[in-house]
This record gives sequence, structure tokens and C-alpha cells, in this order.
Amino acid sequence: MMRIAFLGYNEPDGQYFGNGVVRVIYNQAQMLKQRGNEVYYYHLFSKAEYKNLNRFLKDNAIDIALWHMTTLKFKGRLHTPCPLVCLWHTTPVFHQDTDMVCEKYHVKPWVAKLLKTRTVNWLYIKLHDAFNAMAFAYLFAKADKLILLSEKFKPVFFPAKLFPRKVAAISNFVDNSLLDVVVDWDDKRNEVLYVGRLDNRQKRLGLLLKVWETIEKQYYVTNWKLSICGGGAR
Repeated sequence: MMRIAFLGYNEPDGQYFGNGVVRVIYNQAQMLKQRGNEVYYYHLFSKAEYKNLNRFLKDNAIDIALWHMTTLKFKGRLHTPCPLVCLWHTTPVFHQDTDMVCEKYHVKPWVAKLLKTRTVNWLYIKLHDAFNAMAFAYLFAKADKLILLSEKFKPVFFPAKLFPRKVAAISNFVDNSLLDVVVDWDDKRNEVLYVGRLDNRQKRLGLLLKVWETIEKQYYVTNWKLSICGGGAR
């Protein structure tokens, strides 16, 4: 039996809401509980919570801390008295295109036009890449293990080349007990299904539509259809 702490993205009572990362945490926590482990939750949303993190881990004799990262933001110094495993929930690339930035921060048209000019766009990407690389290096140095979602991400994740033993890949999972209830395995159709939050900034649905359009044109796909299901703005 182990005492395991999930850092951030969950409520202390184990409730979870619409965030996809929180659902992953919930499923993992339930699986660990079923195997006889004790599960704890700790927020990492303020400087005070970062400051008191080690006290929480020591007082509860935590054996291992799991930090599900969705951003590279960190507050204060990150040191833990127990092993720290960081789980990275997206493609491990450092750059962020200007279209996503403009959409995220609702920048004015003239600012967006300036950001998209060749020189400014090149400079922004380089600075953004440098910041993210520094943040990754910091987290990588403090973590005992860093988990990616796929083995395919390792070749594009430079720390994996330098310290291969410190990087592993574990894909997200679903509750298999629900599959036989929800899925009729005999009813198969020529359909590609996207299920997730309808958030173009994070889920890149625009890119999905462009890829599907390319597939239709290049391979003359006529007997297949793309279905998009999820909540959010339409």
C-alpha cells in the first residue's frame, strides 16, 4: 500500500468537473484506491500552496507525488521530500503560433497584424521557445520522472535524448467497464469520431477539419464521415 498525492487540478474531496485532465486524475485515483492505496489531493494554484506543499507531503507521509501538468507555469521553488512524477498532457513542443496567441488574449487587430509580420513573428517564436525550454529544464531537473502520452513524442522531446531513463510514455486510459455498455462492437460504420471539448485554441479543431479536407481530396474519400461531439462554444 502506498500513500499517493495528486498535485493540483482536483478538489480535496475527489470531485471532478469538465476539465479533461481532472477526469484523467479521477480515473487514476479510483484505480489506485481499488488496489488498496491511499489517495490525497493538493492544490497548486497560489504561492501559499506552493510554500506549504512540503509540509503537506511530510505530514501525510506521502510516498510519491503526481503532478499533472497542463502548462509550464511554476511558482516558487519546487522541491519535494518524496519522489515527484510529472505528467505532461499535450504534445511536447515549445512553440505556439501567433493565431492561437491572438485568439487566447483577444488582441486588437493592429496588434495581431504586427505579431504576424515576418520579423516580429520570428522573434516572438524564438523568445517563447526559449522560455518554455527553460521551464522544461527546471521541471526536468526537479522531477524524478517525466511521463509523456506517447512513445512517438520522445523523438521530438529533447530531454528524452539527453536523459532517456528519466522519460517514460504512458497513454491515458478509459474505464473498460463502461465499454460493453456504451459500445456495440457489431455495429461498425465508416466513421471517424472526435470526442472532446469544442475548444479550437487547445484542441485545434480547425486543424482537424483541414486534415480531413486534405484526406477527402487526396484519397477521394466518399463513404466515410467525420463526426465531432463535445461541449463548448460552437
